[in-house]
Amino acid sequence: MADNFVTSLYPTTTNPPQEPDLTNSVGLAVSGGGSRALTCAMGQYRALKYLGVLDKVAVISSVSGGTWASASFVYLPSTFDDDVFLGPATADPGSLTVAGLNSLAQGCLGNAPTRLHWDSIIEVLFHLKSKYHYSNDDLWQGLIGERIFGLWNLWQVSGDGLPLYYYTDTAATVQNSITPNNPQIMASQFTLQQKPGRPLLIMNSSIFSNQDMRGARLLPFESTPFGTGVRQTFPAIGPGEREIGGGLIQPFAMGSPTVDSVTGNLATVAPPRRPFSLVDMASISSAAFAQTVQDKVPEVDCLVPRYPYWPVADPVQPQELLYWFADGGSLENSGICSRLARGVAKIISLVNTQTPLQAGAGAPITVDSTVQLLFGIEPDAASVSLTESYVASGPNATPDFVQVFESTKYYDLLNGLVDANINNGGPAMFKQTLNVLKNNNFDIPGGGTVDILWVYNTAVPNWIKLLSPDVQSAVNGLSHFPNYLTIEQLGLSAIEVNALAELSFWNLVSNGEMVKSMFG
Repeated sequence: MADNFVTSLYPTTTNPPQEPDLTNSVGLAVSGGGSRALTCAMGQYRALKYLGVLDKVAVISSVSGGTWASASFVYLPSTFDDDVFLGPATADPGSLTVAGLNSLAQGCLGNAPTRLHWDSIIEVLFHLKSKYHYSNDDLWQGLIGERIFGLWNLWQVSGDGLPLYYYTDTAATVQNSITPNNPQIMASQFTLQQKPGRPLLIMNSSIFSNQDMRGARLLPFESTPFGTGVRQTFPAIGPGEREIGGGLIQPFAMGSPTVDSVTGNLATVAPPRRPFSLVDMASISSAAFAQTVQDKVPEVDCLVPRYPYWPVADPVQPQELLYWFADGGSLENSGICSRLARGVAKIISLVNTQTPLQAGAGAPITVDSTVQLLFGIEPDAASVSLTESYVASGPNATPDFVQVFESTKYYDLLNGLVDANINNGGPAMFKQTLNVLKNNNFDIPGGGTVDILWVYNTAVPNWIKLLSPDVQSAVNGLSHFPNYLTIEQLGLSAIEVNALAELSFWNLVSNGEMVKSMFG
């Protein structure tokens, strides 16, 4: 039998993981949204690099498709060039060509959405099942590894197809905080950040509160290189539930089936059956698509990720506890809340939504329901109808669970976005300073303020006007551009990818002074 693991326990209110001090930093909150969110993020990261501020971003908090992009960027191997990965910077939209928009260089992040068409996904699932005999609840992780992270050698597997490596930030973290308690574990067993200066990455997901019911209430689950789990303690409130949460453990111990003993802040645990990898976390962050595949292909029932999990608040359990995991966007699709829990002072919120910003005479302004929840606003019917179903129908994605900002400030945001975009034809961007409200569900202490630059994905007439006639015609022919449908348009063509990335790039570059002001 393999040696037991010893993991540090981090009851977050008393003993938080040793993360960098983020209180005076600038960070990104990258929303979910499948291939659309990945593509927007590619253009936005490209723009931040062009403006000279990407290396000043201290932390990225990501959800779902935003995690696909962010994890790939933060952990990009040194053999891949950043400029190729993010794509070429074209400051003048008038110089874009149809031929250029139909081309993607090898090594570019934009290749990932071209590999996610539904027929290809189903084919790969059956290939993985046949080749490796995966259990169904490993299939989604295998798919995301093969289709996305394998493009940058971030999916390395053994003969059984399961991942070989844990993950953290640097070899020093392994040597200083893992190996001393686990001499059998070395830095060579980890996926590490190979490029210096990459931001702290917070990947957000959700866990079902009832281990036997996939429709139970959702609780926020997160992972950084230093800590993984549910920060706050949630008592059992219904049949079949147990107390859950209470803090984080080191990510290498995620999936440990049982805890043998606890001494101080150290737990001796049974080793996981295989490493919990970077791709595992990125996959549970995007688990809504696993549910969709499962609905399409009943033969792969239980495709939704499932892992052993035990609460830091009460770690020694009489038996192994297996929990289902859900998409981070099913509870909080912006990535903002896990940032506020760390007291980050300035946030650029990249709301890469499927819901276009709309306003008409006598009609309510439509905006992504995720934004409404953050301000404690009950999502209206028009906005819900345009929001991804898995986002709009989370069982406890409600104002009283999610709210972190004063409701009155919501209308300032709406008016600012409408003025910038609908009235003046430019990017839907608005900067505001908000009081942070206490929210126990996300371990947010409240008090103080945060500066937020909202960047909202929607049509931008001023950008269209700058395109040549043939490029205008090509872009206008793209279905649902730029608010591609999250589920139905998971697979995108090269021109769909490049057009959206170019728009997302130009939005930030054309408002470069506003963006730079966030960095002082």
